[in-house]
Amino acid sequence: MKTTARLIVLGSAVSLGGCGASVVNMLDSSATPQTTTVQSHIVTGPMDSNGNVTSVTDRTSNGVETSVTLNVASLPGGGQFPTSAEVAFNGKTDGGMTIPGSGRMKVDGALAERAMNGEDIDESSVRYAAEGDAFLQILDAGNGYATARYQGKSGTTGILGYVVAGQRTEASSMPTGGSATFTGSAHGTSFGSSTGAQGMTGKTEIKAAFAPGGGTVSGKITDVNVGGTNTGYEITMNPVGISGSGYSGGTMSVSGASMSSSNYQGGFYNPEANGTAGTFHFRASGVATGTGGTQDVEMVGAFGANR
Repeated sequence: MKTTARLIVLGSAVSLGGCGASVVNMLDSSATPQTTTVQSHIVTGPMDSNGNVTSVTDRTSNGVETSVTLNVASLPGGGQFPTSAEVAFNGKTDGGMTIPGSGRMKVDGALAERAMNGEDIDESSVRYAAEGDAFLQILDAGNGYATARYQGKSGTTGILGYVVAGQRTEASSMPTGGSATFTGSAHGTSFGSSTGAQGMTGKTEIKAAFAPGGGTVSGKITDVNVGGTNTGYEITMNPVGISGSGYSGGTMSVSGASMSSSNYQGGFYNPEANGTAGTFHFRASGVATGTGGTQDVEMVGAFGANR
């Protein structure tokens, strides 16, 4: 596990035997909540037998206020480990649906035992699940942040969201001049009119120009891979202003496509603003498939980058 202001900090080994679930419960009973409140993006729609959203019928086009809580336990041998997570939404979808929260989702017991034994944990293997159908999968971790995919449901309607948790930079600690380039990754889900729901990955580059009281952010997502195919298009994040330690209301464009709606938002993380992360959503037509055709696409995802 990489270790620059990470959310998971492991200490020395403490060998414990027994049931992984009991280890989780023991650690979680004394865990300290660490909550990040940000804007995130979700979509909703019908589900397959595994609870995955197969097509989009509703969404939060401009984001929704979201609180992500990681309950962090101290390990007997030193260090810390997030044993459970909770996601709560303060808002409704565009269509007026109240978005239910997740309840307490606990980490896999075997992973907790590995943490107790001082093993190095790969962030992408960290998954929190509830007794119901909700889960939170960590996708990437950087300088003070983690991006994650959230899946839940409301009755027979599936909920898919991308969220960010971590240590936000204090507004008073933000740079007041100069510029910085942040590089990292993007993850998401693409709903194509011809290809259906598929996972998306890409490379992220964010450029920030700092100024007293704010500045601007812009960026791009390149090497966009959808369902194992390199699409050949880029996603541009158009310039948006910095307010405090965050930015919101940004618009996007996709090379060669026509946009019907788009939104991205994010913030700076770790005490020195060495990380930035956020979420996005867009709807576009004429989007390249990577196999010679075009299609309509609705995409939701998250990005994170470090300097």
